[in-house]
Amino acid sequence: ASNLVPGLCLGTERSNALSPLMQMILDGIEIPEPCEISDKIKRLAPQMKDQKPPKLSEEEIERFRYMITNYIDDIRYPRSKFESTATATDLYSVLSDFYFRSNDLWLAKHKSIPRELEKADPEFGEHFCLAFEDLFVNGKSEKVIELAQKLLQLHGGFLFEGFKSDAPQAARKSIK
Repeated sequence: ASNLVPGLCLGTERSNALSPLMQMILDGIEIPEPCEISDKIKRLAPQMKDQKPPKLSEEEIERFRYMITNYIDDIRYPRSKFESTATATDLYSVLSDFYFRSNDLWLAKHKSIPRELEKADPEFGEHFCLAFEDLFVNGKSEKVIELAQKLLQLHGGFLFEGFKSDAPQAARKSIK
């Protein structure tokens, strides 16, 4: 069982392209005290973190392009300030996820997004944060739209027409 635990903990992180658990293991202190299992996990975490997350498939890129396009469309023509804020909140995460994944980097979540963007590309990180600040504080969406357009440009741009995504077989129910 002691060989299985490190692989399960860190393997899930890798398949989800997330690194928070790995970072917690690297920075953390074993409680109540170090043991054989925690030692194995601590030795494995840096190796896993040094590996790149799985590459995005073409299907995943298309899905990201579609989601970002949909959010941008909602931000361009919001029904209310509240709807714009809710949409921008989702777009903040999706756009950062796409940036990290399309650059073969581990994902960041929530408050670690600006910090990880700064590490990855200081210029882009500043542009990202200022664009969303302008949207959240001033209600101005132009910089976020420009940011999304620039980020998607290398991957075919915005995508609405012709996008098709089938539900996984397990999620389908027959209509009778």
